[in-house]
Amino acid sequence: MSHLETLIGRNLEPSEQHSVPTLNELPPLMLEEARKLARVSRPMAVSYLQYHVAEAAVATDFCDDVLLGTHAMATWGIRAVLCYRDLSIDELMNEPVEEMIAEMGVFIGERWYRKQPNREFTESRGAPGVLVRAANYLWKRPLGAASVVAGSDIEQIADANIVIAFRRWIASRIGWQAEDYLSTNGVTAAGILAALAHDPASVSVDASVAISALVHEAALLRSAETDLPLGYMGPDDWYR
Repeated sequence: MSHLETLIGRNLEPSEQHSVPTLNELPPLMLEEARKLARVSRPMAVSYLQYHVAEAAVATDFCDDVLLGTHAMATWGIRAVLCYRDLSIDELMNEPVEEMIAEMGVFIGERWYRKQPNREFTESRGAPGVLVRAANYLWKRPLGAASVVAGSDIEQIADANIVIAFRRWIASRIGWQAEDYLSTNGVTAAGILAALAHDPASVSVDASVAISALVHEAALLRSAETDLPLGYMGPDDWYR
C-alpha cells in the first residue's frame, strides 16, 4: 500500500478499511482521491476502492463508469428490476396460478407489474411480477425467480386482474411454443397439447382456460390487424 499512499499523499488509516458499505456511499474526500488515482493508475484506484469499501467486487466497472466516466456515484449500479417466476413451459402448464402467486410471497417489492405485451416475444414479456424500483449492484434475485431490467414499458396490474394476467402469460408462452400449429386451420385444445407433446392429465385448470382462449385467438390471428401477441388478443372474459 506504500505506493498507493505516496500517490494520494497520506497514510491509509486501519480504521478506514471497509468502513464504507457500498460504492454508492463514498464520502467526498475518498471519491476525489479515487478519481485522482484513476487518472494515474486504474489498478491503483481499484485497490483503493477495495480497501475502503466493504462490497467492492465490481470496483473495476465503477472505476470505468464513475471515476473515469460521467456516471453519478449515487445512482451507479442502481436500476428498477422486475422479478417473476422462473418456470419452464411444462411447469407453467402444470402449476396452478394460486401456487405461482404463493411462491412469489417471498419476493420483496411492489405488486403487481409486467412488461407490456407486444409481438417481440421474450419469456418475461407479460409475466406478472414484483417491481424492485431501486435494486443496487448487490441485489440478488430470490430463489425461484427470474428478473429483467424494468424500463418505460412496465405497466401495473390490478389485484382483481392478477389471475387473468397469469393465464394470459401462460397462453402467450404456449402460443410461442406452438406458433406453427396455431397458424393452421381447425385449431383445437387437443391439437395444442399434441403440438407441445404435453400430457393432458397434468394440465392445470388455469392452463386449460388459457388453452381454450388460445383456440379462439388463433382465429383472430388470420383476421385481425393487431400488434398484440397471442395471449393478449382476446377479451378478459375468455380468460376468466
